[in-house]
Amino acid sequence: MQLKPDLIVADITMQKDLYPLLKQIAPTIMLNGLLGDLDTQIKNTEILAKATNTLNKIPNLTKELKDQYRKAKQDGAKHKNTVIIGFISSAGKFQALTANALTSEILKDFSHPNLIKVSRKEQATFIPIETLVAMNPSNIIILLTNGDTRPYSKYIKKPLWYKLNAVKTKKIYFMDRDIWAKNHGLLATKLLIDEAYETGFISNKPNNELTF
Repeated sequence: MQLKPDLIVADITMQKDLYPLLKQIAPTIMLNGLLGDLDTQIKNTEILAKATNTLNKIPNLTKELKDQYRKAKQDGAKHKNTVIIGFISSAGKFQALTANALTSEILKDFSHPNLIKVSRKEQATFIPIETLVAMNPSNIIILLTNGDTRPYSKYIKKPLWYKLNAVKTKKIYFMDRDIWAKNHGLLATKLLIDEAYETGFISNKPNNELTF
């Protein structure tokens, strides 16, 4: 209220209950940003562009992203793999992204489906190392916060880690947690696809040196 905004943009998943209060402060747009697929993210951007008189910028922006996404789908289909994606918490636990995370939908589009089938409101679930070994994905994505590999370095001291096929074949990929688990929208999707190529994830050829 002190800021006196001209417009408020909120997420329907996270702030739906606040809408009656927010609209008393300023006109409020509720968008499905947290769980929206690519088409929804494009629609969200069009809504924002209309509200901010920038619709002229949308056609080129959406075409470029759609082309990039289509290519990633085609390239991903050449190397179909199963995936578990998650981060190592400060407590040393593997927190896997759940089936209802937007990233899981993107991975499925890339023919690299997430093996985690459970859904959680917080979109992450603890996976014991024994369960990870039992599921035995062909690829594992480790999400890093600000590039910090220390939690991962501690985690891989577990002997069971080296029983995983993804470890044996060095199909461990390191991605940015902000991009893959926290931020959604056209720019975040573009950065996600860029990182999927840069790390060798799409081509099934990891180019990192952090596996061991």
